[in-house]
Amino acid sequence: MYQTQLKKERPHLFRWGVLISGLIFILLLLSVIYLYVNVMQEKTKGFNQAKQTALDETEIVEVEEVQRFHGDEAYFVVSGYDTNKQPLFVFVPFEEKHSIMTVDQPQTYTKERVESDWKENCSTCSLTAITPGIIEETAVWEINYRPNKDTHIYEYITMEDGDLLEQLRFKKHFK
Repeated sequence: MYQTQLKKERPHLFRWGVLISGLIFILLLLSVIYLYVNVMQEKTKGFNQAKQTALDETEIVEVEEVQRFHGDEAYFVVSGYDTNKQPLFVFVPFEEKHSIMTVDQPQTYTKERVESDWKENCSTCSLTAITPGIIEETAVWEINYRPNKDTHIYEYITMEDGDLLEQLRFKKHFK
């Protein structure tokens, strides 16, 4: 008799189990989506204000891209063009106590040239990013790459001639 009653209740219990599992899955999915959206909003927080500051306070009239650079000081890097269609970088500091800096984008040592030179020197490496930046009032390219899975390298080369200014190497010691 007990086995007969259990057989009758099994389909009912199975339906409840599927329903509860489905609800948990939907809640987890919504939580992941919410977290992703919040992280992406935080990542681009301040971009619109930096863009507007660059347009209002410098000779830039057309904005192409806004990025972040974290060196000695943190900057929003606004890439764009002036009225003569000359490419510029405008470095808008995160903190208002520092001044805005404008740098002409290099004609000879461009981002594309930096990338091609880097590929020649490190063909087996994995490039993460190339970002314009300022270190001690020198315009630099930050090259962020991984030569292997245990090492992460940041190289800072001058925009003027591509000379290595600084290199930071991070090596994983624990696995």
